[in-house]
Amino acid sequence: MLFSPVFSFDYSAQIPGGTQALDPGVACLPLETLLDRLAARLPWPRERILHTLELLSLVSRRDFLSPPAPYKQVEVYPWRFNRQLSYLRRPFVWREQNGTVEVLWGNRHLYRSMFYLNELCFSGRLSAQARTPEMQRLMSQFLNQRGDAFNDQVADFLKQTAPDGAIVDRRVQAIGALQKQGAARRYRCPGH
Repeated sequence: MLFSPVFSFDYSAQIPGGTQALDPGVACLPLETLLDRLAARLPWPRERILHTLELLSLVSRRDFLSPPAPYKQVEVYPWRFNRQLSYLRRPFVWREQNGTVEVLWGNRHLYRSMFYLNELCFSGRLSAQARTPEMQRLMSQFLNQRGDAFNDQVADFLKQTAPDGAIVDRRVQAIGALQKQGAARRYRCPGH
């Protein structure tokens, strides 16, 4: 339930119950049936389930190149990376069939989208959903952890390769102008 308070979605419940009885590659259920199945498995109100499903779904548009508000035109250009209306981000597809809204998905793609969305979050590139303070804090924590790990790698490298007596500190916040010049004279990268 890592993203539950932030994303309002628990990945452990991403693959709806009962898909074993459906085609293992592609599934199609009426929206109401899918909502009923998810409501039976999740302790969420039906409105929350529907909202989560909408966040992860593509719907038909009259004009493909005219996205609905609040999306910008660039969100529909297939050559753009990290689009909010990308099939990579939205593994469910809604269609109307004989007056009934159906939801289609591929189980393999649904599974892979979980990793893609995680990567967007852990790398700080999940811009659309990052508008909530909780998601901004979570993504900031991920990026700070990555930055700290990189800082440690650089410090370890410098400690191994720096001449004897060189001072290598981790996570230095501020250095005065004279101290900075002195530190630069104490250690230079090999080859410079």
